[in-house]
Amino acid sequence: MATIRSAMSEHHEQAVSLERLGDELAIRDLIGRYVDAIHRRDREAWAGTWAEDARWVLPDVTDPDSELVMDGRATIVAGWVAAMQGYPFVAHMLHSGHIEWTTDDQPPGQTPKGRWPNGRWPEGRWYVSEVVEDQDGARHHFFGVYNDRYVKSAGQWLFAERVFSLLYMGPAAWDGTTFPHPQERGL
Repeated sequence: MATIRSAMSEHHEQAVSLERLGDELAIRDLIGRYVDAIHRRDREAWAGTWAEDARWVLPDVTDPDSELVMDGRATIVAGWVAAMQGYPFVAHMLHSGHIEWTTDDQPPGQTPKGRWPNGRWPEGRWYVSEVVEDQDGARHHFFGVYNDRYVKSAGQWLFAERVFSLLYMGPAAWDGTTFPHPQERGL
């Protein structure tokens, strides 16, 4: 009997590991789709990475000690669209990241209880750089870290919360020429 229980337990652990691996790959794909949508300036694709009741927290680059907090997908997307209009060129570069699975009863903060399957939820930390060129041709470099929470909705992982913290902000030392995304050039 102990052997049967042991085999059943091992089978369950393998199934959970495969489910978690699939979820982690889906979350990594979410991050990739987010970055790709930024480069293509694809409003619908970018909006499709956010949960309906998501939260996006960014530093105010005019006052880095202050935060801009946007709640709800519609507000987040409107804020992103407005920001992107100020930058004819944006290079958003993902450097590295990590996903952790939490198993407590409820995540910290304002996240509602019960939204994560199997009593666990993923949180991620992603280091990114962004080089932007504004309407006046000035280039700026931002380096920072996103701390994320994810939610699975209708079988798809989405951002429940993204909090960006600056680690560096300053002029970009890119002296070359910028070009529009190939999609914008019809390539």
